[in-house]
Amino acid sequence: MNWPDNQPKCAKAFSAEIKKSALSQVILHVVFSTKDRRPWLDPAIRPRMHAYLATLCRDCDCPAYRVGGAADHVHIATRLARTLSQAGLLEKIKKVEFDERYVWD
Repeated sequence: MNWPDNQPKCAKAFSAEIKKSALSQVILHVVFSTKDRRPWLDPAIRPRMHAYLATLCRDCDCPAYRVGGAADHVHIATRLARTLSQAGLLEKIKKVEFDERYVWD
């Protein structure tokens, strides 16, 4: 950052210190529904589906804090990586097919 010459030195030093230690965390709550909200996610398949979605998030450097849901939708609570947009993460998750029956809306 270029400061005008009339700025005090302490302002320049403070700005440099803030820049070094700046931290950004974006926590997302994502909800996907099954195609036409059909109840395809029966209790037998949910644990595998949730683990699979958590792995997809982890592979994108977006650790999933919690994955859950019901028969017709899935919730994902994840931290967004600094190098990935929200749209990029959703695209990577939704484009991978778990099973041909499970198409996301």
